[in-house]
Amino acid sequence: MSPGEVMEEQGNEADLNFIPGLIVLGDFPPGSGLLRTPQGATSGMFARRTDVLKELGLAAPPAPWEDVLAYA
Repeated sequence: MSPGEVMEEQGNEADLNFIPGLIVLGDFPPGSGLLRTPQGATSGMFARRTDVLKELGLAAPPAPWEDVLAYA
């Protein structure tokens, strides 16, 4: 599916400010719908579940990437 088709399927107009190939990556698995609109190869959303962190005894959310890896 082309980037324009992915955007149109979601009711959005294709925006030339986004990298076209990465728009397609935001629809993964293909056909599941646009879940994110990345600005670059490494951008996206980072979310955390505070309830899970608390359950694991981790008081603070990870701050630097080293913490993210250690928590994983």
